[in-house]
Amino acid sequence: MVGIESGPPVGFGVAEEDQSLHGFEASVSGMLISRHNIASDLVAALEPLDFVNAFWEAGSAAFGELDGRSDIDLLADVADGRVADAFAVIERTLLDIAPFEHRWEVPEPTPHGHAQRFYRLVGTGPHLWVDVVVMERSATARFDEIERHGVPVVFFDKLDAVRALPMDTAELERMITARLQMIRDAGPLYLSLARKEVERENPVAAISLYHALALRPLIELLRMKHCPYRFDFGARYLERDLPADVRERLVNLAYPRGVEDVGRMLDIAQTWILSLLEELDPAEIIEALVE
Repeated sequence: MVGIESGPPVGFGVAEEDQSLHGFEASVSGMLISRHNIASDLVAALEPLDFVNAFWEAGSAAFGELDGRSDIDLLADVADGRVADAFAVIERTLLDIAPFEHRWEVPEPTPHGHAQRFYRLVGTGPHLWVDVVVMERSATARFDEIERHGVPVVFFDKLDAVRALPMDTAELERMITARLQMIRDAGPLYLSLARKEVERENPVAAISLYHALALRPLIELLRMKHCPYRFDFGARYLERDLPADVRERLVNLAYPRGVEDVGRMLDIAQTWILSLLEELDPAEIIEALVE
């Protein structure tokens, strides 16, 4: 367990004298707000409550990759039926720090099955969003696969609720197999839809469909090859997950200058996709992971 009172957990960022330059602190009415202030105040409010079992940070902090543009990814484990109570305490605590500049409650059911809300406090800059997920004790999907979600920064844990577990490789193989089949089956249609807009000389539609229907599947396939645990993470974190030479090739496909460029890039992407589809075998991917 990481003690808040003793200072920020390992990975909370840059040296104190540099924090304001990197966006880790902001001033509201003369008061200094930092990531540590926000986390510390929430811990002080939540830890005494008997229905709050655990509270931890994920995201960039879990990978030791914080920078001045990182948000704060916070998770709480609470007793069943007490999610609304937990959010009431969280929101009162945040409002004691600063007013909300923006608040978004993700419509339910959320994709992951847990209640989630985002907050940006007045004066904290454009990127210091407070992203809070509150999950019930009985919930099963818990973001605990270490390969996908890193090592959680635990503020308190009363029930040994926070785990960092290896991902189930059988489940990973099932996911990769299903997605590979989807790309194989739908790929010809996807590429045709993008190419159709090139031939119609509709630049906005052509570029949009190229990114969605050609570049995105290509990135997924490259992730299966180089970072299979996070094959479905899209274009984020590619600087961590793909080799430099592969990233450079992708960058060269990311910025079409017009309709003609989309057509040329579609040809390159299609060739690369077909090569990867021929190369990738889910069983071999998993076998390489467990060796």
